[in-house]
Amino acid sequence: MGQWYLEKNAALVFWRLSLLPPSGPFDFPFPEFRYSSIIPLPPQIICYNKIQFNRGRSVNKTKQLRNKGFTFIELLLAVFVLSVGISAVLMLYTSSMLSAATAWDTTVATSNAEHMLEEMQARDSLADIVNTDWPLWGQEHGLNTLPAETFSVAFADPAADPLNIQITVNWKRQLRASQIILRTRLTK
Repeated sequence: MGQWYLEKNAALVFWRLSLLPPSGPFDFPFPEFRYSSIIPLPPQIICYNKIQFNRGRSVNKTKQLRNKGFTFIELLLAVFVLSVGISAVLMLYTSSMLSAATAWDTTVATSNAEHMLEEMQARDSLADIVNTDWPLWGQEHGLNTLPAETFSVAFADPAADPLNIQITVNWKRQLRASQIILRTRLTK
């Protein structure tokens, strides 16, 4: 390969072409300087391997950066951007936790109402279903698992066959009231 020489006074870079193979590919780090043997440096700074060459003087870039620091405004801006990002993540986390709790409560309430409907299906007659105190039955069988959970069972026409049944489950968690309603028809 060729060699680089830097002449300090004239700021010229010389490339010795005599070391290149006569017909091989040109392996030079800067393709814009391929075909000339004497390359004048532009008046701007040329960087190569973290060292700047400016009119023959080399200055280590890391030494320049050590003397600079953050201004107070830059520091405040960075803290502000960081705090906005962290608060957004925390708000997302808390909303997802509330959504998960609401989904769990809805699943439990639906399961309790379905358990009550299965018990109604297991009864022998429609009159037995209509005459049973279902909210009391739910408390006796431990179906009140949610905070302030209440059941109400309504029959559209207690003497009708098929019997239209509506079970409403209400509960309250952290000042938020929720309810589900299940409706079905049952015949014997």
